[in-house]
Amino acid sequence: MAINSDEANPLKCTWNCHNNIMHCLSNHRIKLLKPYLNIISPVYMGIIFLLKATGNYALANIVFLVVLWPLFMYFLLLKSIELRLEIKLLKEKNNGRRF
Repeated sequence: MAINSDEANPLKCTWNCHNNIMHCLSNHRIKLLKPYLNIISPVYMGIIFLLKATGNYALANIVFLVVLWPLFMYFLLLKSIELRLEIKLLKEKNNGRRF
């Protein structure tokens, strides 16, 4: 068996778990995520479906999850820092005044 095998293995996760989440859920012990599976599974499978719908899953995975998503998170981080500084400046400007 290859390291990145697609074979269904009840003892460990393989690419088959990625492609068939039900195999993974029924054969592998999922402790921490069990209470959240009804929320996580549709999102996980939705992302995989959308990436596959592009026609080039590997490239879409790299573009969206490796490049665009981190850039979006970085943008949101910078925006939150900017808003925090604005709030701080407004508080200092209005120090002593009541609204």
